[in-house]
Amino acid sequence: MRCKICGRPAVASPHIQRTPLCAEHFLQFFDRRVVRTVEEYSMFNPREDRIGVLISGGKDSASLLACLKRNWPGTQLIALHLNLGIGYYSEEAEEAARFLCEGLGVPLYVYNLKEEEGFAMDEFVLTRYRRKICSVCGFVKRRIFSKMAARAGVTCVATAHHLDDVVSTMMLCFVNGDLKSLARLYPVEEPLVEGQVRKVKPLVFAPEPDIKTYANLLALPFCSETCPHREDVPRFSYKKMLDQAETWNRQIKCQLLSVFLKKLIPLLKGEETPQVNVCKRCGGATDSSSGLCGMCRRLQALEGIRDRRLEVTASECEEGEGEIVRVGKEEALWKDSKLKKRFSPYRDKKIYIAADLPSIGYRITLRLRKLGFEAFNIRDPENL
Repeated sequence: MRCKICGRPAVASPHIQRTPLCAEHFLQFFDRRVVRTVEEYSMFNPREDRIGVLISGGKDSASLLACLKRNWPGTQLIALHLNLGIGYYSEEAEEAARFLCEGLGVPLYVYNLKEEEGFAMDEFVLTRYRRKICSVCGFVKRRIFSKMAARAGVTCVATAHHLDDVVSTMMLCFVNGDLKSLARLYPVEEPLVEGQVRKVKPLVFAPEPDIKTYANLLALPFCSETCPHREDVPRFSYKKMLDQAETWNRQIKCQLLSVFLKKLIPLLKGEETPQVNVCKRCGGATDSSSGLCGMCRRLQALEGIRDRRLEVTASECEEGEGEIVRVGKEEALWKDSKLKKRFSPYRDKKIYIAADLPSIGYRITLRLRKLGFEAFNIRDPENL
């Protein structure tokens, strides 16, 4: 196929428009959409704002940072990366973030959750929130991102939420009647209290497949692994449903977003603004009547646990009482029901997981913890 604009060989087509384009014109198409979005919603002032770009290490935030750098080269950009302490995954994500920023010439500020706050996200599998890790992560991110923005001295924070993210989350919030979270999905989120900064979503009209194509065409480095807690996110069920709906109406996501922005948001703005209180523990903003913000309430469940280990050495597991179970890569892909049945004989014992790749064993360990097993990953199974 040939590019519809210049006649050169086409390499990609926008997900919705399906027009064959060469690499140059696809990149231009993507950039123009982001520029229009930024201008339409007055997201930032390129000459005055210092923009913090939240980068996870994945393709979405990599594309966002590259797009902002390409189209606003004179604007002050600083990349903000939060290392969540998710075993094996977070290390790879941080490395990808560093490579990206070095290649683009953008300064990077890294906040290590374990070093700064004394806990890692994986440790919540030891609490009653073990099946709701992504919900906990959301509370933690919102609070820590504000702290990161203040330290980096930025006036605006850009996130890589794209069309698929926003519409699937919108559906979930609507079904749950969560109007507060619905309002936060607007492309621009103004600060509620002093000390917060404006949050913007420049990729809100960009479909996820277009973002992946953009990242590949620019050869951007990004982490290809998925977060081991991702399967716990309810909105992915809605995302699959919307992906299926696209087979008979490829405009469905854009139409839903348009209704949300033009019809629903004006109604939500008419709702009474919730009272914003100060968390009596951390001093952050909260609308909870309990006096504690969402993050602090969840941290209370973690603080009573002394031993937060999820991984041991071969010598440590030999000294303790328990069963060493060898697993294969395919078991990390099993459904919970099959995994639960596989390990049911060890329900009342300590389980030490030995896998060819420790990262695979760690993922299985996390899932077993969520299912209620006392499991530990063996960091060096070759020494057994």
